[in-house]
Amino acid sequence: MANEVKVSEFGVMSAAQLLAMQVGEVAGIQVLETVQQSIARRRGLSHAPSGPALLATFHASFVIGTCVGAAGLVAATFIRSIPRHRPSKTA
Repeated sequence: MANEVKVSEFGVMSAAQLLAMQVGEVAGIQVLETVQQSIARRRGLSHAPSGPALLATFHASFVIGTCVGAAGLVAATFIRSIPRHRPSKTA
């Protein structure tokens, strides 16, 4: 992203990037938790104590998270570096 903004705007760009990353993390956690809770509720384990039956409800959430992570890795392989043009000094 540093190639897309002026040097004087690096702080704003960095803050925007971090904010987007944190919002994405929170949203992803909430989606995966919702998937897990809906599976637990569908199996009648809403108020069940911790154990193997409740632990099995995490399978789909981890599969979804793995797929999204793999898609992110594939997308990251397409990032290319673009040389930054420096202004020439003329005196």
